[in-house]
Amino acid sequence: MQATDEGWALYGTEYRQVFDFVNEHNVSGVVLLSGDLHFAGVWQHSPYDFLYEVGASPISAFPVIPSKAAEASTHITLFQSWTGLHFGHITIVDNAGDAGLYPAMDIVVYRSRLGQPMPAFSMRLNWEDTIPIKHNRT
Repeated sequence: MQATDEGWALYGTEYRQVFDFVNEHNVSGVVLLSGDLHFAGVWQHSPYDFLYEVGASPISAFPVIPSKAAEASTHITLFQSWTGLHFGHITIVDNAGDAGLYPAMDIVVYRSRLGQPMPAFSMRLNWEDTIPIKHNRT
């Protein structure tokens, strides 16, 4: 969990209750959208490797370098930026017409440094990546 003094770290018990439930009941498609960290990032949570978090802030506040506690997180950091103003754009990709394909989420985090916002990070998060208990599908 992001170990900041204003995030999930204050609610460790609740965090585990919610995501243990998601895991035990094999709820797929859960993605955390967060903000107010004063920096942008995309993380894959640990120990819940099916859980991704996207935080694209600040859009209009002074960015702050992540604290040492946040740096000590057990999550996998896929992207992190505190230089500029950020916002995110998410597109749900419906692959229903394509046999064997499931929905996906295209994630783009934009950054502005005194000019036109430019993509700073992008990824496609496939629905299969959000399944807690993966079964062989043949």
